This record gives sequence, structure tokens and C-alpha cells, in this order.
Amino acid sequence: MTNILKSLDEQFSDNLEQHGHYLTDPEARDEEQLDMAISHLAPFIPEDRWPQTREELLRVVRASRQPR
Repeated sequence: MTNILKSLDEQFSDNLEQHGHYLTDPEARDEEQLDMAISHLAPFIPEDRWPQTREELLRVVRASRQPR
């Protein structure tokens, strides 16, 4: 089981490295596209935790878009 989780973590990290700029670049995505991108992560999260996790991810991405 640990190997499966490690493999998923590596794949997820690689995907974020390749495509993460779309989530943090304010010019790259609007809210609908952001929601669609985050929805692709649902299969990796337990169903009962998905609503909270989704909101946390949206909060993090939106905060990264705020001017510092």
C-alpha cells in the first residue's frame, strides 16, 4: 500500500510541476477552469474528505493569486 501511495504522490508532484503554473498564474485560468482543474484531483481523495479538501485547495490557489 505504501508503494502505491508513494507512486501516486510522485505522479501528482510531477503533474503539479508540469501544470501547476496554470493554478497560480492569475492570467492563466478563470474560476470555472480552476474548478475543473481541481476536480481532476477527486479520484485521489477519499470521497468523505473531498468537499473539505476541494475547499482547501481553492482557498490556497485563490490566496496565491492575491497581490502581496
